[in-house]
Amino acid sequence: MGARIKPYSFEWLVDFVENTDLGEYKRNGNWLTLLCPFHNESRPSFGINITSGSYNCFSCGVTGTFEMLLEHLNVEMDNVPILDVPDMSKIRMKKEKNKKSKDRYSDKFRELDGSNKSNIIIKYLKSRGIYNPNLYRSLKIGYIDYGDFKRRIVLPIFDERGKNVLWYEGRKIGRGEPKYFRSKNSNVKEILYPYHLVKKAENVVIVEGLFDVIKLLSFGIPALCTFGSMIHPEQIALLARFTNVVMCFDNDKAGRKGMGKFRKILLSTDLPSNYYYLRLPRKINDIGEVKDKQQVMRYLKNKKLMK
Repeated sequence: MGARIKPYSFEWLVDFVENTDLGEYKRNGNWLTLLCPFHNESRPSFGINITSGSYNCFSCGVTGTFEMLLEHLNVEMDNVPILDVPDMSKIRMKKEKNKKSKDRYSDKFRELDGSNKSNIIIKYLKSRGIYNPNLYRSLKIGYIDYGDFKRRIVLPIFDERGKNVLWYEGRKIGRGEPKYFRSKNSNVKEILYPYHLVKKAENVVIVEGLFDVIKLLSFGIPALCTFGSMIHPEQIALLARFTNVVMCFDNDKAGRKGMGKFRKILLSTDLPSNYYYLRLPRKINDIGEVKDKQQVMRYLKNKKLMK
């Protein structure tokens, strides 16, 4: 049957809001206004754009796509009791098709498989204090023995649901530049890695780089990386689901500047989580240099509230 209600029409979004207990709503021009699901508030400041389905909270500052809202609400598209399920299925399939457009390196990527290349990667990981075969499998660590990816540890970077590979990130084994190589230009502002593996955790540590996050995960500490010393509104929206968030950027000028900017954002919002910062000792540049879990836990005890 063909659809008579156009997603994201006013009628479509009203039906979605009513059936997902988002509360009372009001239409303001091209926006549907209601209480923000990302923080506690008494006056509605959260808007869903009727045309695009994107959202924005004018109080806490979170922004994102309709898919990100579904993720935050733990709602699967097919389970939303809306007026025209067949059409929503088509929309979902179209979005999945777009997400699954192949990276040009997809056919060349190999997970660790006992080959000589794999052994070199495992040996290097061990030299960095990272030995956790289960984690290797969870992250799907591997290699691409081709072009700019040669002599690099390669990780597929997944979307927030862990279903689709957005790009491949290669980290140089040993010295040499560039340290990192990416399979294609990607919007890292919308990604926290590996969000799909830790999104159910209560507490999380936020770090800058891939090796920092892998090191913490190997200790069994839930962690996410921002791919740099800045954290963006789209990434902050993903953090709203955690109870306690500890920021631990690199112990350099860029890292300190990044944490300072994040603190300014927090002071102007009313996000529900408890946000902390962790300043490392001067002799340590980043959390990836810490040798064991006990030392990390000692540092985490010295975290300080950001707001």
